[in-house]
Amino acid sequence: LTGTSHVLDNARNGVEYAFEVRARNKAGQGPAGTARAFAFGVPFRGSFAALALGALLYVFASTALGLLMSTFLRTQTAAIFATSLGTMLPAIQFSGLINPTASLEGVAAWIGRVYPTSHFLDISRGTFSKALGLGDLAGAFVALALAAPLLLALSAALLRKQER
Repeated sequence: LTGTSHVLDNARNGVEYAFEVRARNKAGQGPAGTARAFAFGVPFRGSFAALALGALLYVFASTALGLLMSTFLRTQTAAIFATSLGTMLPAIQFSGLINPTASLEGVAAWIGRVYPTSHFLDISRGTFSKALGLGDLAGAFVALALAAPLLLALSAALLRKQER
């Protein structure tokens, strides 16, 4: 069965039937029930080490982006609010979460290429859907690994000196 629907012959009304779904992708066919292992029914086929490393790099880059935002604001509340807005909107609009980054043009395409969320989404999709590992996702890892130190350096350079 390769389609998305199937007609069951000789089915009777009022009778309960049990079905097993097997996931098939680049890594091959998984055992029955693996699609049920996760909340959204997506089997994990790629490298867990790649996903974990990507998540760690993304946390560092996101924290550095929060520090950059806080260099422009005086209070912690304002920094939290601005960081929430300043990260969620670009993450949703330009990272490929809703629309592919290849469909973006102009400034939106540039934001999509430099924003850390875009690269983490590539890693997440690659490990879950395409059974990719560290080597296959090297470009996304390099971009995330460069993002945190660059954002931290920019934060340090823009930080106002405190008066003594």
